[in-house]
Amino acid sequence: MNLKITDINLIEANVHIGGSKKNNARTLALKANQILLISDYIREHQEQIYLFENKKGQASSPGQINRIINYKKKKRKTTSHKNTSKRYRQLSETE
Repeated sequence: MNLKITDINLIEANVHIGGSKKNNARTLALKANQILLISDYIREHQEQIYLFENKKGQASSPGQINRIINYKKKKRKTTSHKNTSKRYRQLSETE
């Protein structure tokens, strides 16, 4: 997937997908949670050209991108659950 970081406009909340042989170019709107996730990812990977690169600096395949997103989702859910449980215990102890 040849999606470059420069194709993403977080201020206007959209992504420009370039045209291919079979598809026309299009612009997709981003939701607030997607903006946050993409912003975090870009901050961690500033030196990249493509949004998702493999170890060789080439654009990642759709399968590789799917694994990255699922890993991030799982990690985020686990972290948020731990924080919620910890906060609940703190509130319970003060009562």
